Amino acid sequence: TSKTAVRFRIDAAATGLADAFDLIITGDDVERGKPDPEGIRLALQQLQCDPNASWYVGDGPVDIRAGRSAGVRTLGISHGLHSVEELSAVAATLRF
Repeated sequence: TSKTAVRFRIDAAATGLADAFDLIITGDDVERGKPDPEGIRLALQQLQCDPNASWYVGDGPVDIRAGRSAGVRTLGISHGLHSVEELSAVAATLRF
């Protein structure tokens, strides 16, 4: 996430997702934010995941660009902030 670690912890606790992740990379953990793929590549490395077997889920064009730059498939989720058309314009692998 681009959020700070503090903001992520607040949001994760509020949604009941605090224990749902094996690894959390926040904006505090990278020098370059999205659309730079640094955070995704860091996660792939730490989790020892093959980019060709990985997906990145995002809700905006910047997320899809970062995922594509990291060499992973992308899933664009539109929930009001960005439209399905915007996610299609940046070539998300799948979009909803």
